[in-house]
Amino acid sequence: MITYKFDNVKQLLETVFSGMIEPADILNYMDDVNNNKDLPKNLNVIIDVRTADFDFEPIAIQNIVRANFRMNKAFHMIKNAIFANNADDPTLTMFYHYTLGSDNYRVNIFSDRAKAEKWLKNW
Repeated sequence: MITYKFDNVKQLLETVFSGMIEPADILNYMDDVNNNKDLPKNLNVIIDVRTADFDFEPIAIQNIVRANFRMNKAFHMIKNAIFANNADDPTLTMFYHYTLGSDNYRVNIFSDRAKAEKWLKNW
């Protein structure tokens, strides 16, 4: 399950992935976010994946990243901090690797939420 809400005070889209997450869940989430006209054009996102389970093939991750790059044109910049139990999780590491090189999309993986929020503010 993926839930999210925008925190107006922090100017942060707070997202929680929990349970078994399928590629289609992520694609639906991205579609919802990219079609939300109320979000700022410079979007800071924190995604808590500490209770999520992923078992994607590398091609699924590549497809998610490609779809994300196509959809995120609604924003000037998206900064995405992923908050995980293990910052070296193979699925997250592959996702990070595939997002390198985008001009308007930045991702970093953290095991400390305070550091994730600091990175979002200071980037």
